[in-house]
Amino acid sequence: MKVALDGWKAVMDSGHDGCCSRAVIGSLVRTFPGCTFDVYVPGKGGNAFLNSISGLENVRICRVSGFLSRLSVSLWHRYLDCHILPQDPPDIFHSADGVLSGDIGKIRGIKAVATVYDLSFLSSREGFSWLQRHRSSALIRRTCRTADRIIVHDRDVAAGLVRYYFLPKDTITVVSVPKDSPDGVPQAAEDIMAVYRSLLYGD
Repeated sequence: MKVALDGWKAVMDSGHDGCCSRAVIGSLVRTFPGCTFDVYVPGKGGNAFLNSISGLENVRICRVSGFLSRLSVSLWHRYLDCHILPQDPPDIFHSADGVLSGDIGKIRGIKAVATVYDLSFLSSREGFSWLQRHRSSALIRRTCRTADRIIVHDRDVAAGLVRYYFLPKDTITVVSVPKDSPDGVPQAAEDIMAVYRSLLYGD
C-alpha cells in the first residue's frame, strides 16, 4: 500500500492540531514498515519532526517548492492536488489538516481521507470574523463532499459534522489521540490503517 500524507500542519502548526498531526504521521510510518509513505511538506527547511522520520526506509519526504504553498492551507492543497499528486498517485491520500481541494477526486484510483479537528468556528462568537466563519465552513463542506472517509479525534466534532453538514455517520471514524503524545500513538495508527484497508479492500 502506498499512502501519501499531507504534512503541512505537521510542520507549519505549533499548536494542538499540529501536535496531533505529527503524532499520527509518526505512528503510522513506524507501526507499518511494510507500507510506503510519501510525506508532502512545503519548502526546503527541516525540523525535528522531519528529521525523526526521514531516516526510515518506508518514508519519502516530498518537499514542494513555491512560496504560495506556504501562505495558506487552501492554496497548499490546490497546488498539491492539481500539480503534484497526479504525477505519482498513491493508493490513499490522507489530508491531516481537514482540507481537500476537490481536485483530488479527479485523480483516478486515489481514495481520499481527511482529518477534521475542530468546528469551534460554528459555535464560538469570539475569535472569528464573519469572513473566517464563512471560509472555514466552505472548506469543511467541500472536504466532506470530496473525502471517502472523515477521521475525527473527538466525538463532539463527529456529531457536529452530522448535524451541520449532514455527513452520514458511517463515513466518520473517531480515532482517539492523547493531547500529549510525543512518541506517537500506535493504537491510533492501527485504527487509521483499518480505515485505509476498508477503502481499498472492503475489510
